[in-house]
Amino acid sequence: MESIVIFADTPLGTRLLIGGFMVIFGIAFMLIGANNIRTQTAQETGKRRTVNLLLGKSNSYRGSSAVMRGVLRIICGIFAIGAGILFMIFGAFLH
Repeated sequence: MESIVIFADTPLGTRLLIGGFMVIFGIAFMLIGANNIRTQTAQETGKRRTVNLLLGKSNSYRGSSAVMRGVLRIICGIFAIGAGILFMIFGAFLH
């Protein structure tokens, strides 16, 4: 009877670094989302901000649209934390 041995191809340091970055990113996203909900304001950044400036639209959101953006940021943060933890645990076996 043959035994199957799974070797870890991804080094532990690499898994911890990438997974840790994803967890920190998720926590930051959740904090930003919570701030959006608490203050009921949100602002665009990045490429969408540039497009809005070119089109003459506002980059600020208030009220329910800001709260919705905050909720979406919290959900994305939860997924980022989960993916980071899963990558730390199972990242070596994804090849």
